[in-house]
Amino acid sequence: MRRLVAFIVAAVILIPLAAQAALVDLALCIDGSGSISSSNFNLQKDAYVSVLNNASVLPRDGSVAVAVYLFSADVIQVYDLTVIDNTTISGLISAINGMTQTGGLTDIAGAIDAARDELLSDPDGRSAADKIIDVSTDGIQTVPGDPAAAATNAIALGIDYVNGLGIGPGANLSWVPTGSNKWMVDSFDDFEDTLEDKIVTETGGVIPEPATLLLLGSGLLGLGGLSFRKRKQKA
Repeated sequence: MRRLVAFIVAAVILIPLAAQAALVDLALCIDGSGSISSSNFNLQKDAYVSVLNNASVLPRDGSVAVAVYLFSADVIQVYDLTVIDNTTISGLISAINGMTQTGGLTDIAGAIDAARDELLSDPDGRSAADKIIDVSTDGIQTVPGDPAAAATNAIALGIDYVNGLGIGPGANLSWVPTGSNKWMVDSFDDFEDTLEDKIVTETGGVIPEPATLLLLGSGLLGLGGLSFRKRKQKA
């Protein structure tokens, strides 16, 4: 019986914790430079659509706000920082689906600067939210600018993480600051699975709440049945 009571107490504590999600403001910076073939750009775009359209990866409970940038020699804002829920997710997916590869050189530093400015000043930004800049690229900075300095400056000004996902042997993520995270994949064919892992890490993805409740409920029923059988055996 004491085990059952202890489990109930733990469940009462854990259920609210499972229901509470940390706030995250996430800026996705996507490489659209000429070093990426059109077929690989489409693989990259399709991977973002698939991963972000998965509610178990990108929560739709208002805990995560997302902005999207496409960068080459220039930086284009594809999607303004917006809190993601069941009504706004379609706009995010449509914006990414509508991206057109710009080609040309690569300005990682410019993308970091643009994302930093929006996360720190946009009225949709939440002061209590973790501020994360997330860059995916197959290359290096090829226009004037220093991504390491841009990332370090972003952290100094209030960004929590400047993460990187490098694709293929030409990617160099040495600019990712200490304390932030980096992922590497061999090719765009491997991109989606790693992108999913990265987004889950950044958004704090967890077992969906109904599954958590079912797990706890099953445990309660199991312990309850065990307690009943013990009482019956003693009788």
